Amino acid sequence: MAIILALVAGWLIAKMIANPLVLLVSKVREIAQGNLAVEKTEVNSKDEVGQLAQEFNTMTTNLYHLVKHVSQTAEQLAASSEELTAGAEQSAKASNQVAITITEVAQGAEQQHKVADVTQPGTDPVPPGRREAHVVTETGLGVGIH
Repeated sequence: MAIILALVAGWLIAKMIANPLVLLVSKVREIAQGNLAVEKTEVNSKDEVGQLAQEFNTMTTNLYHLVKHVSQTAEQLAASSEELTAGAEQSAKASNQVAITITEVAQGAEQQHKVADVTQPGTDPVPPGRREAHVVTETGLGVGIH
């Protein structure tokens, strides 16, 4: 009879230890598959298995909050990246417009220079009111007008 009683007691003790461990193993599998929203493991014992279950619950909660925070930060980073991309595109468009305007101004200046070159050979470099002063100055120096 003592042997039967010892076997039953051993079986009950093994069951008390094994059942919470089996439950923890199933929760670990869920987390390993990416489910951090697993329900807390309820173990009422105060022994090492109960402590393990309590710390497992704490770890799961902390992992869940960490992943949630990382996800939110990644979303904010993506939004900031989109804003920077839009700003860079606007800057590129503005730079292109400035380049086009500078090219147009340069072309206009070149055309004015060509017009000035065409009209200059027929014009007198000394204005008419100053022609006499120019002649007097050259004559006074003994240079003569040819």
